[in-house]
Amino acid sequence: MKNRIARILLVLLVLMVTLIPAIYLNSIYGYFPILFLVAMLLLSFLCMNRIRNHVPVEMDMQNGECERGRSVSVGLGVRNSTHLISPKVAANLFISDLFGGEDAKSQTCFTLAPMERTDLGFDMDMPHIGIYHLGIEDMDIYDFFGVFKRNVSIQENFEVYVKPRILPVEELPLREIATAETDRNTRTTVMSGMDYVGVREYEAGDSMKQIHWKLSAHSLDYMTKIHESNRQTDFAVIVDFAAQAEKDREVLMDIYDALIETSLSLIDEIARYHTSYSLIYCNKEREIQKMTPKGRDDDLALIRDFSVITPDPPAGYPDAAQIVIEEGNMANRSSNVILCTSRVTEELIQELLRIKRQQRSPELYQIVPAGLNSRELSDRKAKLAALDEADIHHCFVYTTDVGAIGKEVV
Repeated sequence: MKNRIARILLVLLVLMVTLIPAIYLNSIYGYFPILFLVAMLLLSFLCMNRIRNHVPVEMDMQNGECERGRSVSVGLGVRNSTHLISPKVAANLFISDLFGGEDAKSQTCFTLAPMERTDLGFDMDMPHIGIYHLGIEDMDIYDFFGVFKRNVSIQENFEVYVKPRILPVEELPLREIATAETDRNTRTTVMSGMDYVGVREYEAGDSMKQIHWKLSAHSLDYMTKIHESNRQTDFAVIVDFAAQAEKDREVLMDIYDALIETSLSLIDEIARYHTSYSLIYCNKEREIQKMTPKGRDDDLALIRDFSVITPDPPAGYPDAAQIVIEEGNMANRSSNVILCTSRVTEELIQELLRIKRQQRSPELYQIVPAGLNSRELSDRKAKLAALDEADIHHCFVYTTDVGAIGKEVV
């Protein structure tokens, strides 16, 4: 802006200088300098408008993809369809953020030669998972003297899919703990001539034939028998996008990456040993979804459908506790419930304890920012004391080391 004002002031100064001959020469020839300068400025202005209407932007790629942490190559071209030259064109490039706004802008300047194409190739680092849009928002075309400028709205962009890094989980507690816990829970016990694996609190929809009347009388609450025929070694991986508010949005993005990569890595590990599993999450419409991913081909659809990371979720947003409750109310609820979240509430802890009392196997993978100090970590561990007492497996997953799932046990 300052440079442009300086150029305008310079042109005005030149115009004043060219008026000197007209003032001191008592002749028509004294007006030639200023008339020539005005004509050149007018011609420059007309040429700029001509170029402005004949500079199509050509996209060398429609969509791109890369793995999180890598860069994507962007190919754009601006073609000058006239025989005129533009000494300076400033293209404003942009990349959207996960929340639909603009994360970053940059400007590149170049010269448009007559009847030639100028390539604008560059690499853009993509540090976070998601679907983003890159492109040219608009261009500023300058006249030959740099005095005038016209803006051209382009709105050309293409989509970039940043894939999660799905890493092998080598020392996953799930395989050694959850499966063993399920096997222990499904041992047959004989009582009153009935084979069953345990009891749980009565829930709406349970058959009255399955009520354990003697135990219900002692506990003063209805208790439902769990039969071996109803038990399966199946898994539900729940990913929770509700989070605590953070001053730095980058921290939220790191948590989002860790949630997705942890949950999908767990799904991959489970799929190696079991055929009955599901992924449960909140989508962008704040609806709880349940699906069974079949590999990397489903990742793009999942990323499109996943809710964005939601700090301090509003009322009605399905957080971890609500999703756990909904999963427990499903007719085909799972015997192993694995939860990936960064936000542990008292309600969630109570729901995990309830799952344990139902002779099901809950696990908690809590995503924590890498920058937490020892006091903050201690506070988070203290909140999980009830899980320790109930022998519920839980661990921390740091945002900078998603590959080390399960190694930092609380």
